[in-house]
Amino acid sequence: MRDLGKLAIIGSANLDIFGAHLLAVAGEHDLTIETVVPEFGTARMELLKPADQSAVQQALSDGPAATLIFERAEDVLGEALRRPVPVDDAALEAAMAPLEQVIRSARKVLPGPVLVASLTAFEPPALGLADAAAENGAAALIARANARLAELVQDLPDLLLLDCGEMLAEVGRTAAAPGEFWHMARVPFSETFGRHLARKALGALLALRGMTARLIVLDMDNTLWGGVIGEDGLGGIEIGGAYPGAAYRAFHDALKALSDRGVALAVASKNDEEVALAALTDHPEMGLRPADLVAHRINWQEKAGNIAAMLDELNLGTASCLFIDDNPVEREKVRAALPDVIVPDFPGSPDGLCRMLWNSPFLECVELTASDLKRNAQYKARASERDAKAQFEDLESFYRHLEMKLTFEPLGDGNRLRVQQLLVKTNQFNMTTRRHDAAALDRIIVEGGAVFAVGVEDRNLPYELMGVLVLRDGAQMAADYGQGQAGELWIDSFLMSCRILGRTVENAIVGWVTGFARTSGKSAVIGQVIETPRNTPARGLYADCGLAEMGQGLWRWDCAAGAAPVPDYFEVSAGADRMPEGKPAANPLATKPTANPLSLSPAANPLATTSAKNPLSTSPAPNPLATKPAANPLATGGANPLAMGGNPLAAGGNPLALGGATSGASSPELSDLAAFFRNFFKLPADADLSAATMDTVQGWDSMNHVRMMMALETALGQSLPPEEMFSVRSFADLQSVAQRYSQS
Repeated sequence: MRDLGKLAIIGSANLDIFGAHLLAVAGEHDLTIETVVPEFGTARMELLKPADQSAVQQALSDGPAATLIFERAEDVLGEALRRPVPVDDAALEAAMAPLEQVIRSARKVLPGPVLVASLTAFEPPALGLADAAAENGAAALIARANARLAELVQDLPDLLLLDCGEMLAEVGRTAAAPGEFWHMARVPFSETFGRHLARKALGALLALRGMTARLIVLDMDNTLWGGVIGEDGLGGIEIGGAYPGAAYRAFHDALKALSDRGVALAVASKNDEEVALAALTDHPEMGLRPADLVAHRINWQEKAGNIAAMLDELNLGTASCLFIDDNPVEREKVRAALPDVIVPDFPGSPDGLCRMLWNSPFLECVELTASDLKRNAQYKARASERDAKAQFEDLESFYRHLEMKLTFEPLGDGNRLRVQQLLVKTNQFNMTTRRHDAAALDRIIVEGGAVFAVGVEDRNLPYELMGVLVLRDGAQMAADYGQGQAGELWIDSFLMSCRILGRTVENAIVGWVTGFARTSGKSAVIGQVIETPRNTPARGLYADCGLAEMGQGLWRWDCAAGAAPVPDYFEVSAGADRMPEGKPAANPLATKPTANPLSLSPAANPLATTSAKNPLSTSPAPNPLATKPAANPLATGGANPLAMGGNPLAAGGNPLALGGATSGASSPELSDLAAFFRNFFKLPADADLSAATMDTVQGWDSMNHVRMMMALETALGQSLPPEEMFSVRSFADLQSVAQRYSQS
């Protein structure tokens, strides 16, 4: 199970049910996450309270954390969205002010990334088809509002804008609309849309934390094509042309699109290698060709061993691999032998193959760099290097042949995105695994530290940023982590892409750091190793470079002894040759961050103990466009039983869920209804339901009642009148409603 920590879900609507959807989707993908949902109507105040008085701030203060902010366009823009009237910039600014204040407050007081859902309307526009071209239409107003959000996200560190308009287009407005549940309980969207938003939010968190797949390993028979190549022959397999061949070809095209953005492709197949590769090469309808693969193992050995060999060849960990195979036995074997490999269920028909890719949170992408586009070429270049290495009598001659160049770029606008990407994604060669965010890096520089992006190029590979160095004076380290002395140069963070390992680049970097320390007048270089389950390749470097072991993961180089050597087959250039002298002027854009939830020894949160008045706590001017919603008839003053609790549907499959509201969906059997009811309220399997009522079943309160009825609507494929929903007071009533509407 991959743990994503805690997620605060912030908004003015009732988001408890969405929290349950998110837990269920996470469970389906072997992810664990804890949701923190403020009580209805209290989210904004939770952000404005002092930290020691805010349940949300307290809940997110320990461990990996993130925040999702969601608002409907209808609730932010109000009547202006429904009426084609001009809205000037001042009115739009006033309408957006409360939401923008919530975003700024969340960024100021909550740790980790903040995901902001863009505004989208769940109600159709009043202008109908004319709205798309209307200057004062709903689409134009929403676009202007989202442009403001995009600008705000760019201005603040570690914010990400989620495109809810695209999500709405994928689900469909009718399927996404909450229907009567908005009026009954201020539920902002349907279960179908909630589950889709949950997949996207989980995917964004996986991508931001470097936990998405970098390699897709594919079976061939009945996976890349229909049929068995060894039995059906080249002309007998189904690929291209009519269905199902057309669906397999679309799958190839989707895989190539992922490859183009940097997700590598490989094959593990039990087949005759010559015959299988000939199919990829010679079949005229084949979308994938051997050149699209970074590795392959086509033989009769166990696939788990073949996958492990390819990962070793590519310097990738098992958690970076996603395995697709139509055979459930092969999938289970890989799960058992390589538990960190991502193994999704195979779709029931070929038309689901593309959907499997696009719906997988492990293939989500939130940012794309030039390095991503070069990744597959570098995997292939490693294979060429292995062949070339064999032609040289010794490694030094081979390294000279490569003509390697190292460049140390100070952190700046041109490399910031790549530095952040490496910090969150690099696990194997990562000395301390401190996940510094943008605000933390700015603070380190303001306090006199140095941050470098390390660029590498050679005769086979074009220039690319492949590593990050964070260097700090010992006094800074002592203030943040309780270790270090003034005058020492500490390597706070040192990490490199696994694609560049095995060339002594890491040794050259350590040698350069010792020279940098001497030039900066430092007494010593202190390297630190904080062991994790995945950073084994990094642990022996400082010993290899001649640093003296101090114990507790610390290593020391005495600068009085000179600088450690940089191999002379490297050409080195640097944007700076020494640490900044004195403390530089404050960076007006840098804010001192809250504790880094991914750091093993985070800095103290400067907001944690202060009770000073929050400068954001003043009430904004009334929103001239917003209408005040009716009070939530289901909201109670007590603690929300769903805010921190588990989703009863997350552990086991929902026997009523038929894949979303679909017209004409068949009704569940009454025995399934009983199983669902027991599972929903965590009742024993043999619990007698004949006397089950809202008074006798623990947890059957108004909020859980709404959740249960939403699930029943999804199963029946039709909306239920509110009077029917509220007529249900017992399991017998539920049976009656389900049977009555299953026959309608």
